[in-house]
Amino acid sequence: PGGDIDPIDPGRAPDPGLTLSLNCITSLPVENPVWTSPAEIPPLTNPPFLTREEQDFMAPHELVFGVEISVLDQETQERKTGVLAFPAKIMNYHEIVNFTFEGVRYHATWCPLAYSFTLFRSEHWQTTKKANFQVSRGLIDNNLLMWDQETQSTWPQILAISNQGPQAGLCLEFERNGVATTWDVWRRLHPETLVLTNKAGGSVPPVLYETNPYDDWWAGRLEGPPNEIFRPDNRLPMQAIVFGIHGQGGSASVFMTDGAVARVTIGSSPVVLFRHPPGETVFAFENNLEGKVRFFVPVEPDEQGFPQFKDEDGNVWNLEGIAVDGPLTGKRMAQIPTVRVYWFIWASFFPDTPLIRL
Repeated sequence: PGGDIDPIDPGRAPDPGLTLSLNCITSLPVENPVWTSPAEIPPLTNPPFLTREEQDFMAPHELVFGVEISVLDQETQERKTGVLAFPAKIMNYHEIVNFTFEGVRYHATWCPLAYSFTLFRSEHWQTTKKANFQVSRGLIDNNLLMWDQETQSTWPQILAISNQGPQAGLCLEFERNGVATTWDVWRRLHPETLVLTNKAGGSVPPVLYETNPYDDWWAGRLEGPPNEIFRPDNRLPMQAIVFGIHGQGGSASVFMTDGAVARVTIGSSPVVLFRHPPGETVFAFENNLEGKVRFFVPVEPDEQGFPQFKDEDGNVWNLEGIAVDGPLTGKRMAQIPTVRVYWFIWASFFPDTPLIRL
């Protein structure tokens, strides 16, 4: 079943002219000032990672951004896959991690004010040098503004399109297979995962990662963010967590507080969401595998307690959209780029997109 869709409030600011494609915003508002000098927050570049067994600093409940990255080897035509976890408590002090996997440049980003993780590729437009993003000295609509030293260009994290400099208008590509969840959920889904080390921060001692400078903000004990909210929207509380999803030809925010599975349409894309309450773990997939829109119902969890879902053809799907039983066993639905973010941030950048309550 789908959810209730809130209409756009006609009293809010006008549509700034955002047009969307699956992986890229193709225009953006220009009302806000930007900054082009780096902040004192040190990004990480090509840091080391540890295996699940080697690390000794993660607690089960702690927030991570888990990603699966896959790169096609042009010579062998084989796919190289990596599984990584980026702990929020480390990202709080760096916000950006630039790294290369199998020759492809990636950028893991975290905005603590927006509560938003993203992973981007930049290889498709970087032809001279590997991009190294830094944290700009300022924000745009209370969101991280990434700054590329080589080109003096800036990118708002939520939009992933450059809004200033020689690269203006160029897109970073959202990496699809990522999810914000707890360390316990991610390490059980992917025992092979590597995790960003707590000893890669240079001037940041490991003990500092155990303190949270954003604790009062995340707990809702502060009146508001550092800067004025550009487009306030009272359809949800300011710090309600929504899942911003970019479909083909449109986007929407999903406020999912109940149920394990939901079907929605975003733009022209049929989408199915699988939810696991611990860590508010939500995966969104294109619901059109082999050209068919499927209906799903929850069935018995797997041996680890993760939810499973059955379609009308008898296929059983796990939380990550992989068929584990039935005629399609081994097939995987394509994950859709999804940003877990505070409502006021999403509403500021995407005031014309619907809010779907589930």
